[in-house]
Amino acid sequence: MKKLYIISSFVLFTASLFSQPPQKMSYQCVVRNSTGILVTNQEVGVKVSIIKGSLTGILVYEENYIPNPQTNDNGLVTVEIGGGTPLTGTFSTIDWSSGPYFLKTETDPTGGTDYTISGTSQLLSVPYAFYSGTAQTANYDNLSNLPDLSGYITGETDPEVGLNSTNYIPKWNGTSLISSSVFDNGNVGIGTTVPTFPLTLEKNTFAGLSDILALNNLQSPNPANAVSINFRMRDNVGGGNELVFARIRAISTTILNPDQTGALAIDTRTNSSTLNEVMRIQGSNVGIGTTSPQGVLDVSSTSGAFIVPRMTTTQRDALTAVNGMIIYNTSGNQFNFYENGAWVLK
Repeated sequence: MKKLYIISSFVLFTASLFSQPPQKMSYQCVVRNSTGILVTNQEVGVKVSIIKGSLTGILVYEENYIPNPQTNDNGLVTVEIGGGTPLTGTFSTIDWSSGPYFLKTETDPTGGTDYTISGTSQLLSVPYAFYSGTAQTANYDNLSNLPDLSGYITGETDPEVGLNSTNYIPKWNGTSLISSSVFDNGNVGIGTTVPTFPLTLEKNTFAGLSDILALNNLQSPNPANAVSINFRMRDNVGGGNELVFARIRAISTTILNPDQTGALAIDTRTNSSTLNEVMRIQGSNVGIGTTSPQGVLDVSSTSGAFIVPRMTTTQRDALTAVNGMIIYNTSGNQFNFYENGAWVLK
């Protein structure tokens, strides 16, 4: 007798904890005729039996299928056990906890009931989706008919939840949940309970230097791209493309030097694709249009001019003047310099 070649035994369908588990199992097999040739795209007769105890034990359930299932191009046939026409027993009343159980399949490649191909194998895993359905019938008022969980739960220790204040994001301190310093009421505040912006950082420390926000890059060997803050917005073309419109870069002017100096560069967008450096603060020097300022203020340009403050004589006289001031006086259209305690016209 030619035995059936099984591809996959069972696929157990589970349901949610509080719903009725489906009383069906999906079963697939490959069908060959007596000469070993695949039976493809053809109706075949199939009968399935559930046997309890041993290969030749007690028949607890048996069904066949009307209409006949049909094989595919690969000779594969699929049936739902529990969804056929019962011949013996009721599938939903099988007590899966009292096995072992065996599955016997019989096939007639011609589509009839002359089952010439058969095979029997043990169900090594209990259909847990069916067995779990017994928990739904437990009477929790008197704790009767409960599923036996002995051997599964040996003891447990519930974690301590701890106390947490309203709107504070909790954190785990190794023992319990406690309030962190992050406050969220729609705006996020760190160190404050009244954040007025999407992100507000606050620290009430006045003794010595106190960092509120640290941006660290300890990996980059490139001094031109040490740490940067990008300012992004959307343009009004192309569906609102996201672009970096400005950037602040903290850079190192020298590398591999324990006495290296730092600089702060400000970049702005000048066209649709380019960010250009427009200002650099390096040490005590400020450069505009240059990446290496040589003086306290170093302005470099071949396409623009340096414009000093412009004001009237009345506005000039309202200034708290110090020697070295320079303005352009629009009342007399002249440069004015403050020298030796007085304004001098040039």
